[in-house]
Amino acid sequence: MFGWLKWGKRVDPMADPDQLRESIAGLPANDPARALERIAGWLDTITQTRSIEAEPRWTAVDLLDQAAVMRRRKLAQDYLTTPRLEKAEAVRMWGASFGFWKALAAAYLRCIESFRAAGAGPRVLAQDALALIAGRALRAAGQQLRWSYLRHVQVDARVWRELGSAYLFAEGQGLAGTRAELYPADGTRSNAQEELLKALMLVTASPYNLPPVKLHLAERLITHFAARFALRETPAPECTFCFDLATAKPPLRLQGATPAGSMLRYFGVGTAEAAVAELTQEVRARDGIPGALNLGGTFDPDAVVSVLGHLARNWDSTPPARRGERSEITTRVTVVPGLPNILRYLEFLASGAPVDPRHFVEQESWTVLDKSENGYGVLVPEERPTFMVDPVTGERSGNGDWLRIGSLVAVCEEGDTAWHVSVVRRITYDEANRRRAGLELLQGAAIVVKLAPASGPRANEPERRRSAVLLSPSRDQRSEVLVLMRDGHYASTQNLSLHLEDADYFLEPAGLIEGGDDFDCARFRLVPA
Repeated sequence: MFGWLKWGKRVDPMADPDQLRESIAGLPANDPARALERIAGWLDTITQTRSIEAEPRWTAVDLLDQAAVMRRRKLAQDYLTTPRLEKAEAVRMWGASFGFWKALAAAYLRCIESFRAAGAGPRVLAQDALALIAGRALRAAGQQLRWSYLRHVQVDARVWRELGSAYLFAEGQGLAGTRAELYPADGTRSNAQEELLKALMLVTASPYNLPPVKLHLAERLITHFAARFALRETPAPECTFCFDLATAKPPLRLQGATPAGSMLRYFGVGTAEAAVAELTQEVRARDGIPGALNLGGTFDPDAVVSVLGHLARNWDSTPPARRGERSEITTRVTVVPGLPNILRYLEFLASGAPVDPRHFVEQESWTVLDKSENGYGVLVPEERPTFMVDPVTGERSGNGDWLRIGSLVAVCEEGDTAWHVSVVRRITYDEANRRRAGLELLQGAAIVVKLAPASGPRANEPERRRSAVLLSPSRDQRSEVLVLMRDGHYASTQNLSLHLEDADYFLEPAGLIEGGDDFDCARFRLVPA
């Protein structure tokens, strides 16, 4: 905290930019999380010090905000790209980033309050400064949304209130459409309307269903399309959602009667719908990313196409329909996480050996809240074993909280003996702060098989590593089956062979469905040898 901050002085030291720059110069150079924690603390102090007038307050907040730009970028990059980030470090990094954005939004809203408190006298801040303050306040609130989705936590009602307050101020000052360079390091211009729309369109894109990298891509794509989104004060055909600026509630999809609200704004995909389709076709045609699209890094074109499809489905005037009716049910499922653990567990069962929970601590018990033919909605206990098996050595180790979108799990419902495999598609927290997950079932009972190249020399790898999971509702001649194999083992040009129920078969590759941290899920044609 600032050692030179004194309460009750007629001239507050916060008004001295030189002392503020001196404190910034002392920030740690190689620890962005620690630096952001300090900056957030200083922002909190500025926010709570009411004696600072509007202009020096804005100057102080701007200096701290600019000092954080490269640090917050570095921390966000490390959070997204560091493989197998330890849970304690992930929590620390997340807390530093979210805490910074929270403190920054509060500081800019205090700047707005200070400006209003100055009354109707001479203008204390120029219009361009007011446009920056409003735009940055909305950006800070939107980033809190992003970091909430990254960690699958409930969005605080305060964030909706911040979005509404900052935008109402911009509207009231006639600045909602005034474009400004919010951060020179970005090299782009924006305005309050686009910042509000970027936040709201991310909310409507089912962000809880996206793993971190795809959430990042969704945010960058939304920024790319921001100028094409629509925002209206009255209902319009291109606006399929609404947001009340005067309440601390999330936006809603318009269905049936228009909801009541004193400050409703209607928004939607606007002309970005056609732009999304055009960009999807362009990425597919060139199998690469156009130079005009800034994604903040290098990404696989297939991942970009996948996210574009996700955005198009969720922004469509007709909301995505559930693939199966859900029914509320209270039961339990035994869960085994990760393909290596699943293979070990199913091999134990296939051999007839009993599985002793004391020696197989990877299995967990989850409560089922609802069920459909396509999956489960489950309540996940917070205190869970964190053991995973190394796919190469077979050694067991603790590597933090394994649950994330895209994780592979085997499930067996209470009272049943059949095992099925599912993928974690959604993680949220309910009002009681309990973690919930949505599991999509991969159709077919799980069977452990041994794979080998159909021709040529056999792979010089351990027998254990040739294990895979076959998912098939039937094994008719030339029927297609799903196969779960270790990450990187699928090859579109390699036929495989397997022995199943006293018969030999060939597996002809038909396409990779998806991949995760430890698995490839591929479709094959099952042909009798």
